[in-house]
Amino acid sequence: NLLQIHFPDLTRHFKKILYDINCQAYQWFSSCFGSILSPNNSFILYDIIILSNSLNILVFLALSIINNKRSTLLESYDVSVIKALFDNMRYENINMIDLLYTFMKQITES
Repeated sequence: NLLQIHFPDLTRHFKKILYDINCQAYQWFSSCFGSILSPNNSFILYDIIILSNSLNILVFLALSIINNKRSTLLESYDVSVIKALFDNMRYENINMIDLLYTFMKQITES
């Protein structure tokens, strides 16, 4: 489980409060992140998928989003608050490339 590898603290936290992140991941992957990305970021994502001929970027994007919200998630003990955080998320003002870069830099330095 990649969440457990990269975020063992979040994995423990989610288990403790009985939150199943797989439901959120399903929503993201089934919509190819269209529900949270701006049209411009969606086009960039699709370009990356086409140029790389791989869907691996979707996994890294999911982990990048979780990494970006990590401290807020760890502070939340109410599952409904976490669900609302993810349901209301919009990244129109955040550069998806910066999000991915920050996460990739973190995992390569550790």
